[in-house]
Amino acid sequence: MMCARTTSGREGARAALEDRYDVYLAEDAAALIRGLGIGPAVVAGSSMSAAVVVELAAGFPELVRAVVLVGGFAKLGPPGKEIPLAIESFLRSGQ
Repeated sequence: MMCARTTSGREGARAALEDRYDVYLAEDAAALIRGLGIGPAVVAGSSMSAAVVVELAAGFPELVRAVVLVGGFAKLGPPGKEIPLAIESFLRSGQ
């Protein structure tokens, strides 16, 4: 199954934390995967959506089987270590 998403309508909340909107989008993607009952899923993203895929895999490793990142980037947390450590944890989990 292939799904593409659009914004969820949480524009006000997203604007309040605009530098971390990728977290909101990852939460939306997690809700979609759960709602459809298709996890763990192979998720893919390019450019900005690659950052969302990284957030999804780091925050919800039980929902992600594999990731495909194309021309992407990832924002690092304040100390710059949360996401890399979460990715390492995800990779070690063998999900």
